[in-house]
Amino acid sequence: MLHRNHSQPAFWSAFSRRAVFCSEVWIQLGTSLINQASHFGASDLWASNVVKAPSTSGGFVANAAYGVYMFLRNRSLPQYALRGTALYWLDGIAMGAFWVWRSGSLCARHR
Repeated sequence: MLHRNHSQPAFWSAFSRRAVFCSEVWIQLGTSLINQASHFGASDLWASNVVKAPSTSGGFVANAAYGVYMFLRNRSLPQYALRGTALYWLDGIAMGAFWVWRSGSLCARHR
């Protein structure tokens, strides 16, 4: 019989809320930081990374930690190396690249 520890979802939920709060703080401070980055020579396209990198890091850490926890708990990591999954990996990498490119160009355009 599988015994569940019901305090673990509460921990992950609290961890995620704190990460989102940190992201919101970075977004609030964003305009002045982007202007400073431009002042120091960053192009308009990449100056938004001064805000984007720290603001999305909290969400990444929370999701990555939970993903590692689930991989260990379910012992499912080997399934990601099965035959036929390479295209899915490529699609995920392409989505991430397009997201970074598109969000950077939008921030530069709407500043």
